[in-house]
Amino acid sequence: METITVKAGNGYDITIGCGLLDACGFKAEEALKGAERLMLVSDDAVFALYGERAAAALRAAGFKVSIYTFPNGENSKNGREYLSLLEALSLSRLKRSDALIALGGGVTGDLAGFAAATYLRGIRYIQMPTTLLSAVDSSVGGKTGINLSAGKNLAGSFHQPSGVFCDPELLKTLPGEVFSDGMGEVIKHAVLRGGKLYEMLKSLKDIDGLMKDTVSLEKLIALSVEVKTRIVEADEKEKNLRKLLNLGHTVGHAVEKLSGYSVRHGRCVGIGLAYIAALCVEKGFIKRIAYDEIIALLKKSRLPVECPYGMTEMNEIVIRDKKAGEGKLTLVLIKDIGDCFLYDVGMEDVRGFLTLNNKELYRI
Repeated sequence: METITVKAGNGYDITIGCGLLDACGFKAEEALKGAERLMLVSDDAVFALYGERAAAALRAAGFKVSIYTFPNGENSKNGREYLSLLEALSLSRLKRSDALIALGGGVTGDLAGFAAATYLRGIRYIQMPTTLLSAVDSSVGGKTGINLSAGKNLAGSFHQPSGVFCDPELLKTLPGEVFSDGMGEVIKHAVLRGGKLYEMLKSLKDIDGLMKDTVSLEKLIALSVEVKTRIVEADEKEKNLRKLLNLGHTVGHAVEKLSGYSVRHGRCVGIGLAYIAALCVEKGFIKRIAYDEIIALLKKSRLPVECPYGMTEMNEIVIRDKKAGEGKLTLVLIKDIGDCFLYDVGMEDVRGFLTLNNKELYRI
């Protein structure tokens, strides 16, 4: 069992360990003092696997539990589903002292977290991630939101959870592609900070073995979460340092948008990370050996490293990215493994700056 304390918001613990699904009632009692009613929020696929067990554990701890489910997939992270969830919270008579439980992946955590941030001007919530990506990334740090037709996460709020309960046993049922998807964010964290996480990734033989080894998986999640946690503590509202967590995301979000969100987020991050690494080699920021190591980690995790779209159409999405403001786009570039930095590009220069000429490094 690993516990990481986050000193953001009112402060909370991220607990990582097998058996937390069936112990979630006891853990929620500790984290949600004064709560009587809980809304368990989950998509239909996750609820079919784990919903009844979670609800039973919460009821056994004395909570009155209502349930809200929605169709699985990124397309449910929209305004219509968000308003439907708010109406359900009202009908269930949750008070400001009550809370939500988000059981699922990133879509569930983002949607439920945004509802928690805005219902009655803010109630508490617990994150219970069921995917590797949500365990290491979206459940940590308090970013919540929904997508608009113009782009991803364009409506949202910073709202820290009251706790995160991560049970690695739940990841065993993930399809290989979904587990691989989470490795995109793990590799991003490793490139940002290097150290033990990066060395652990280099030593992995394959991710199939990792999926079955809950001891190693618990350690990997804890190391990855530690990276994000320390950055969030230093810059909770993303005014400066937290922008480093966008490594690979500017290009990645463009791929997501162009694919109609049919390409998974972590795979898009992998594509974006590979692209930025190639760009940094071409511009002389990093050595070729660092680029080769990043590509090797992505391939070992069965993540794509080539962009399926042309740079012209990519640029049109990039310049409309929500991170572009005040006439500039802030990119995260790489000097070395464990040494990344923020780089501002004027909007009039974005197309030229992002153009890669070395086709040996990256074909687009």
